[in-house]
Amino acid sequence: MRRRLGNLPLRLLTGAMASVLAIAGGAVAASADPADPTARIDDLSTDPAYAQFFEQSITWDTVSCADYYPEAEQAAYAPYYQNSQCQTITAPKDWQDPSQGTIEVAFSVARGFDPATNTERLLFTNPGGPGGTGGDFGAILDTPRFAHINEGHAVVGVDPRGVGHSTHVSCESTPYPADALGGDGDSQDPTREEIAKLQAWVVTDNTQCASSDPGLLPYISTQQTARDFDLVRHLLSTKDTRSDYFGVSYGTWLGSYIKRMFPGDFDRVLLDGNTDWTSDSMYRVFGYQAPAFQASVDVLMVPFLARHDATYHLGSTPEQVTATIAAARQNVAAEYQLSGGRSASPDDFDNVLIMAQYSTNSWATAAQAIQAATAPAGPERSAGLLALAQTDDRAPVDRDSSSSTTMRAIICNDTDRPTDDASYIGRFDDASRYKLLGANRVYDSCAGWPYRDTTVPQAIKDRPFAALMTDNEADPATAYEGSWRTNKEAGPDVKEIVVDNGPGHGIVTGLLANPKPCVSVPVTRYLRTGQLPAGDTSCQTLPYSVRTAGGTIADTSIFEYGNKGTATRVPQAFIYDPTAKNPRRGYNALLDRNADPSRFGTGTGTAAAPAIIATDKKVPTVSAEDVEANDVVVDKYREPSQGVK
Repeated sequence: MRRRLGNLPLRLLTGAMASVLAIAGGAVAASADPADPTARIDDLSTDPAYAQFFEQSITWDTVSCADYYPEAEQAAYAPYYQNSQCQTITAPKDWQDPSQGTIEVAFSVARGFDPATNTERLLFTNPGGPGGTGGDFGAILDTPRFAHINEGHAVVGVDPRGVGHSTHVSCESTPYPADALGGDGDSQDPTREEIAKLQAWVVTDNTQCASSDPGLLPYISTQQTARDFDLVRHLLSTKDTRSDYFGVSYGTWLGSYIKRMFPGDFDRVLLDGNTDWTSDSMYRVFGYQAPAFQASVDVLMVPFLARHDATYHLGSTPEQVTATIAAARQNVAAEYQLSGGRSASPDDFDNVLIMAQYSTNSWATAAQAIQAATAPAGPERSAGLLALAQTDDRAPVDRDSSSSTTMRAIICNDTDRPTDDASYIGRFDDASRYKLLGANRVYDSCAGWPYRDTTVPQAIKDRPFAALMTDNEADPATAYEGSWRTNKEAGPDVKEIVVDNGPGHGIVTGLLANPKPCVSVPVTRYLRTGQLPAGDTSCQTLPYSVRTAGGTIADTSIFEYGNKGTATRVPQAFIYDPTAKNPRRGYNALLDRNADPSRFGTGTGTAAAPAIIATDKKVPTVSAEDVEANDVVVDKYREPSQGVK
């Protein structure tokens, strides 16, 4: 999921189309009874209007999948594509009306795969986003290092419509006003005037974007993407083929659509780093991010850096490290002004801290940025901050804005959101409470967007189904507050494994560098046999560690992040409030389905260092190759670091 204010989900609409356009109607076959939890939403494979799609033949490309990438990137991807072959198929642009035209959908599958002779189950995958590419993600997972995921399966990675090697959609942002929030390179502590100018720009930007491709943007939605996945499944299957699904981050939102729309065709559903996919709105999902990222920095990373002051030299207490970070940011702001905007901006500095929360290994990157910004004034500091401004901080390359455009379209097409300005301005205090991302909560990023996809009946969206959820308690991107609520809403056949005090985004692919049998054993058992755990469970994280090419820096103790879990109970979620007397406890309003996550407790106090709950724990030794492979996968669902320009 995305994590930064500005020209990501906020840009694209068509002003001339002021009214909301509900995508509906067409040549769709009669829908199945939504009360029957085993019935498909419909079966278009028997409709003559869709014959060209369901009866198309596949001729495999003779080029390597890596050849789809620019030459400079092929060497990096080639090792992961060595076992895969790639192909594109034709799908309807609008699944509700095939006469609207066609698009291409690209996917990867194991080299030598033949539906006629295949005896393995298919495992469809998605790395998140929305707007993440799936072909390379599937190819990476189909390598020997990920046998705990792929054994017994032919892994299929689909590039969702809009991105990758599927038909692209993109639009450029309109010029950003210098007097709007973040126009000066600093989005912290906004004024109401800056927010108002940001909101006005969003309307203009969304209007222009939506009007730039009205033939495709209305059809970039989760519902349409889920149907593309089902088409690929149909073309790769015989009557005996069974299919499963593994999704990370936004991929859990997509997976809930796929399973509910096609329950008999996708059996085992593994959802890692869960969004609040029972929610009525993706806005709720993103609403959890500001407190979650702030908590990850304040309660996990900062105390870790303090415990290892002999390595990082940023302070020996959390308070000292926090003061060092504040001083570093002031230096960044001063250098940014002196360089005329060529150096790293305060928002660039914040982005490094934000991105570092996806994996503890990246805490080393955050420490390096802080060190660069606190170097003595002069050429050394200037060079370091200039380099910081030029880094892509390991984020995926969004070459033609297709990823950010697809993300914007899906967020705005998928769900309703509050439309009154008061609901956003009322959250003004969050911008100062959550310094890193609080400003994301004070404006409507879909204002002016004219499209909505309303084609999936609510009864289908509310269908219960069986699945296995895996989550870190301290996940910053898809905050545990959301997955905890979803687990309570999803029904008795959804089981959840929570790593108590677990840091970072996603667990299953991270098992290489953080092996946890309490996760890997039930996950592997479920994917291979379909056996779910008897109930929800949690297990303790390993000591926090940072693994880099230079070696490993690791704790020998485990620290309590929030509430405790047990072997038969997941931890209760909380909402972090750094201004409260007890920042990590006491804000469990999420039991109420209608609770507004923008309303938190108030008070005074600071985030004290977390308590030790276990000592003398050893960090397992893993190979440098496993660390590298893990980081490659983590990068697939790390988001582009673009702040307000």
